Amino acid sequence: MADVSISTPHHQLKAYVATPAGQGPCPGVIVLRDIFGLTGVTCRHADWMAHDGYLAVARNLFSWGGYIRCIRALMQDLTARRGPVFDDIDAVRQWLTGRPDCSNKTGIIGFFATGGFAILLAAGHKGLIGVLGAALGASYKGKDAADARSRIRTFFAHHLAL
Repeated sequence: MADVSISTPHHQLKAYVATPAGQGPCPGVIVLRDIFGLTGVTCRHADWMAHDGYLAVARNLFSWGGYIRCIRALMQDLTARRGPVFDDIDAVRQWLTGRPDCSNKTGIIGFFATGGFAILLAAGHKGLIGVLGAALGASYKGKDAADARSRIRTFFAHHLAL
């Protein structure tokens, strides 16, 4: 597990990388942070993805500017379905697939507010498989959380051929 900085066409993005045990290459997953930032919860999502055999990168969607400025840019890009936020995701995907321990298969998952964003991003990127993650760690507890994780694992295993 390591903190990294990823260059994009617009700026540097801070990210957390969780690597699976064993030999690669393995599929990659971009984990979008929730509205509160790149918190321990988001990093734990990346960790359990790595535990399941994925090279996971949790990127800080708003690491390049102030919170209000970044939220405004995100909303504008979502409305237009293009822009710097989409470019950032593509740069993270390229960084991820450029690693020797990552296969060319990548997915993206978002939790809470970024769940819908993950679906929109996947729709606009060839080869990027998206899924809306449950609100794990907040509204799901115990058996419900385990069930949500199981469904996410099944989805990615099927689409990324793990």
